Amino acid sequence: AIRDSQEEQRVITFDDQIFNALKLVVSEPIFRHEIQRRFRHILIDEYQDLNKAQISLVRMIANGGARIFAVGDDDQLIYSWRNARTQHLLVDFGNFFPKSETYTLKINYRCAKRIVAPTQRLINHNIYRHKKNIIPSPNAPGGTVIVKGSETVRGQSKIMVDFINRYHKTDYCDWNDMAVLTRFKIQLVEVKRTLDAANIPSSSLPNIKLYSTK
Repeated sequence: AIRDSQEEQRVITFDDQIFNALKLVVSEPIFRHEIQRRFRHILIDEYQDLNKAQISLVRMIANGGARIFAVGDDDQLIYSWRNARTQHLLVDFGNFFPKSETYTLKINYRCAKRIVAPTQRLINHNIYRHKKNIIPSPNAPGGTVIVKGSETVRGQSKIMVDFINRYHKTDYCDWNDMAVLTRFKIQLVEVKRTLDAANIPSSSLPNIKLYSTK
């Protein structure tokens, strides 16, 4: 039924794009040769997020002799639900492209110094990763790390409200300067309730219907 609806509306999904492209280069030798001849250099960002279908497509295109330049972070895998795996970057890439060389980037230009150190200690416990010592940029600010926790979303929300009230200053950090991030959308319901109970003005992100989330 979903496929019929797609055909009626003449739309395809992101997975369709990958599957159709892969099917085309596999089944049409002339087209495959043309694609392989067209691309001499292939740049791939966030390689750790690629699944097997995407990697297969890359391999087919690169099989004509194209040079591959891939950037990836084995400590930043967030698409496992889409069948992305760290081994795709750590093991398979070297097997598929045996002449490749690996260059490790160790400087974190994004975070404050006091954030890099504790996250480095935490991420070192990961079993599957390139061993590397991440250091902050020399020009990074010192920063502050505050860690508080609760076993429930309600408890976490109350801690969050206390934090917001403590740092809210109209001339320094107004309501519009603050954002609350959650791992799952459903957690925003409890966050919203806690903010409302504390009379803290808030607005949800676009296209997120808090009270109709299944």
